[in-house]
Formats: sequence, structure tokens, C-alpha cells
Amino acid sequence: MATGKEIRVGPGELGFASCWKTPKVVDICVHGEGYLEGCSQDCRYAAVPGVAMKLGGVYTVRGAVVDVESGKPLAKMRVSLIMPTNKRYYTVTDNNGTFEIAVKPDTSARIRSAFTETRDFGTMKSAQEIPEIVLFAEFTEAFQKLHPDIQIERPLVSRFTGETINV
Repeated sequence: MATGKEIRVGPGELGFASCWKTPKVVDICVHGEGYLEGCSQDCRYAAVPGVAMKLGGVYTVRGAVVDVESGKPLAKMRVSLIMPTNKRYYTVTDNNGTFEIAVKPDTSARIRSAFTETRDFGTMKSAQEIPEIVLFAEFTEAFQKLHPDIQIERPLVSRFTGETINV
């Protein structure tokens, strides 16, 4: 494992996922490991211990959250995004159930040409009882080819220990 190394994350090097499973009936497993049965194996985020990950552009995730049974928007639902920079950004949905989290580039990344990447999760079904929807960044194949020496770990979302930021 590399130690003390610094890597700038460029365009096309991160993808975004969620703990999104649609089991047999109406139960949904979108919302963070440990909240509903069956989530524990899939809710893992990308981390690179010993490497300072610097974002070279703006990453935005957005979507809308509706009640699984009624289809009505869920206001004030907490939504978080875990980035490989060991930071977790969160917001709450508005009265229409919509959210947007924009993560700005790292000022120390010495960006020559900034970029913007947006992932629209569309409409996600949830339930008011679920405390949080967790989204997370994944390294793409392009990143892994560019940095074959980097060891990527996948810790459980429930064990996140980095910085948490309200956006």
C-alpha cells in the first residue's frame, strides 16, 4: 500500500452508487448498511488509506425521494454522499423530496482545467422510518488502470470515521 502519496482524481475516474436493491416485495435497501435486512454486504464505499485523494473538479449528485407506498415526496429525508477523500457530505430533501449535493474541487489539487460531473439518481423510493439514504463514490476502471499500484479498500458505510460536512 502506498503511504503519504497524493493523487488528483480527474474526470471519468469516479462513479456513484447507492445501497440500492429491490428485494422481492416492496422493501427497499437503498438507505445505508444495517437499516434494512440484506444491506450489510453491499453498502461499502471506496477508500484508499495512506493516500491523499484530491478532487480535480465538481462532483454533483441529485435526485428525488418518494414514499414507497404513497408515491408522495419525502421532505426532510437525510441524504449523504461518501467520497474517497474520507469526507461524508450530507443534506436533507426539500418539500418536493428533491436533493442535491455538490462537492467542490480541492483547492490544493493545483487544477489546470476544472470539470463538472453530475449523477442524477432520478426518483428513489424510501420510507419515512429510514433515517438516511447513503450514496457513495466508486473508482472507475479508468482510475484503476491509471493507478494500478493503489490498493482500494471497501469499508462498511456504518463504520465511516472521516469528516462529516453539512452542505
